[in-house]
Amino acid sequence: MNELIISVITYGLTYFTSIFLGKMYGGTKKNLSKKQKILWMLIIALAPAILAGIRYGVGTDYNNYLSIYGYIKYYLISDYIISYFDGSGLHIEVLYYLLNRIVFLLFDSGQMVFFFSMLIELLFILLGLQYFKEKISIPWALFIFYMLMFNTGLNSVRQSIAVSILFFAFKYILDKKIIKYLFFVIIASLFHTTAIIFIFLYLLVNLKNKEISAFRNIIMYLCVLFSPLLSYAALKFASNTELFSRYFSDQTIQNNLSVGFLF
Repeated sequence: MNELIISVITYGLTYFTSIFLGKMYGGTKKNLSKKQKILWMLIIALAPAILAGIRYGVGTDYNNYLSIYGYIKYYLISDYIISYFDGSGLHIEVLYYLLNRIVFLLFDSGQMVFFFSMLIELLFILLGLQYFKEKISIPWALFIFYMLMFNTGLNSVRQSIAVSILFFAFKYILDKKIIKYLFFVIIASLFHTTAIIFIFLYLLVNLKNKEISAFRNIIMYLCVLFSPLLSYAALKFASNTELFSRYFSDQTIQNNLSVGFLF
């Protein structure tokens, strides 16, 4: 059988299994305990996480992440801490480094890093969807995620974990719980540094003063209108900032405003 057909069937069955389990979870009684909810989410996320773990050569950064794992295997925590503060050595965020170290100590398998990375991403997506359970269809939300974002998680692994954590943290903006929101933004930034910029999202959403809100809206409209120029300026600034510069290639900022992130 053609390899493409096998891939389509494999991915399709995986998505269907997860979505079907998501529908079953959506129909469960509302008074489930936290442990029962987490168990359901683990079951829903299991098949896609296994698929991410057994993939071979799939994803533009597949070999890069295996190389990172191979490097971290021999990179002791003491060496990592020293290099983290003096700016030398491996430039990998703390929690992603720890994830690789834990997987190495328990399984010694780069494929298991892919498995646990996808499992973490999906758990935070499902925890985020749980907040909106009464307003949206979890099966449809999962369908949209698998169609649009799943493959991104196979490429930009660290970034996808960070985005899923930010998605989960969004409920704390709506509930006006700034401490919890900031906590999870920091957690997300420890998987991918760029997540730290979402600290300001809380203020954008929760400013209630009419004059300030009007000013905020004007600024947002102007940002959209002049987004090409602002994007160029922001990327130029970020590429020259030590915290973000490693996410840019040498050809990232060009006169035609092209963007080339390297995650």
